[in-house]
Amino acid sequence: MSRPKIQNYKGYGLSKGKEREQRASIRFKTTLMNTLMDVLRNRPGWVEVKDEGEWDFYWCDVSWLRENFDHTYMDEHVRISHFRNHYELTRKNYMVKNLKRFRKQLEREAGKLEAAKCDFFPKTFEMPCEYHLFVEEFRKNPGITWIMKPVARSQGKGIFLFRKLKDIMDWRKDTRNSDDQKEEIPVENYVAQRYIENPYLIGGRKFDLRVYVLVMSMFTSPMLQCKRRPPTTTPRR
Repeated sequence: MSRPKIQNYKGYGLSKGKEREQRASIRFKTTLMNTLMDVLRNRPGWVEVKDEGEWDFYWCDVSWLRENFDHTYMDEHVRISHFRNHYELTRKNYMVKNLKRFRKQLEREAGKLEAAKCDFFPKTFEMPCEYHLFVEEFRKNPGITWIMKPVARSQGKGIFLFRKLKDIMDWRKDTRNSDDQKEEIPVENYVAQRYIENPYLIGGRKFDLRVYVLVMSMFTSPMLQCKRRPPTTTPRR
């Protein structure tokens, strides 16, 4: 279903080719007051748009995306900083569910050997809904270290390591009780993941790579080329 056109919506009304040719600058908008704002402001040819002005690029937050993306019209040329349903990859519990689902599908369609290629991430369980499955796995390998991560937080907030189930019980107790409220509150979802005890280090320290990738297009019609002989660099005579 196409989204309804809203005449006064940001980014609408800029489809005329002549107007685009005359305007060489890129109009951007963002509500984030951090390094991102400084980077965009210092880009040559980029002009910041205030309030309800029309924009070409909007670095929006997740709340704006949920409220507007499926309900308002945007011209084809405008861009925003999120993909639709991006949380299927950015939330830790959804990422794990999708990887496990993909592995099962791969096993049905191509066999266990092909599905084994998905075994690149440690054993992971969503808490508290998979608590009993986690306990079963935990008791199979006593003494190893596990890591708990909130499913929707970032910057290392709320992460802790544990080796005893008692630490999990303390976590559940802490998240269900508060000093100001006697009633039980919903437990924040976490993922419990087997801790990698021999990670690759640089200078004796752990690290991660966070890379932004711009996908310009998708090739949806693959072509498979089969050769009976392996390729060789030896010139033919």
